[in-house]
Amino acid sequence: MNTQHEITEKFAAICAIEENYPLSMLTTFEIGGPASLAIFPEDRKQLLNVLELIKSVKKPWIVIGRGSNLLVSDSGFDGIVLVLREGPKRMIKVDDEIWNFECGVLLSNAITHLAYEGYRGYEPLAGIPGTIGGAVIMNAGAYEVWFDDNLIEVEIWSPYNGIKTVKQEDFKVSYRHFRLCEYEIILSATLFFEPAKSKEVLANIEKYLQMRKHTQPLGEKCAGCIFKNPRNSHAGFLIEQADLKGSSIGDATISNAHSNFIINKGAASARDVWELIQIIRERIKKIFEIELELEIKLIGNFDV
Repeated sequence: MNTQHEITEKFAAICAIEENYPLSMLTTFEIGGPASLAIFPEDRKQLLNVLELIKSVKKPWIVIGRGSNLLVSDSGFDGIVLVLREGPKRMIKVDDEIWNFECGVLLSNAITHLAYEGYRGYEPLAGIPGTIGGAVIMNAGAYEVWFDDNLIEVEIWSPYNGIKTVKQEDFKVSYRHFRLCEYEIILSATLFFEPAKSKEVLANIEKYLQMRKHTQPLGEKCAGCIFKNPRNSHAGFLIEQADLKGSSIGDATISNAHSNFIINKGAASARDVWELIQIIRERIKKIFEIELELEIKLIGNFDV
């Protein structure tokens, strides 16, 4: 199976696909060139069939969920993009306080669903625009609450040994990172939540949503925080102190609401964003002698 036509036919027999699909349609930045092939599995069965087939394809491939922490190059990605934003999204109550969420479930939907079912635990994460799979991989966190706080086990697909379950004692988790081997992907996550009154949980969710509304550029085209917070500091504070708030290259602008956000004001290119990132890094290095590390992920060719 070497030709593009043969590859396309094989995947099309499993689920929906698109050739030369603009990745700007799959990211919250709304930036990025085309992928050679985008694949859209709708459920677990389709996803597993795609993954089995993808092992035999001699092309690079990546996974995109909600696309909320990605910067895709203007030239796009010369390979296969497995899109899980509309993929497996079952929410299953396993036991009284145990829930299982498939990788395609939106984190915000999971938090709201838990609230209505009478469970609490992730309200500070309300408003984070990602999937459960992405929340695991990035160990999503806010207001001193981290995704792995409630995480019991993770179901992973590996091209080397198929489906495996990794339990809490074997997690390799750090700041904004859950360690996976190359080409492994999250299938589902099992979590623990404490019972609570729905009304109180919903009120708590609203509190955190309002906090975000007043401190972040909600509704703008962006990818969340650009940089990880350095030890004992905050990237946004450093950027503001360096007098960079509001700085722009093309339509890429450092947000006035939160300096660790770069927003696409209209037609920003990946190159615009990347050049602005370099300016920020150089200025922070010069003033504070701190090297900022990216929190967003890069897809495609960048001069790194």
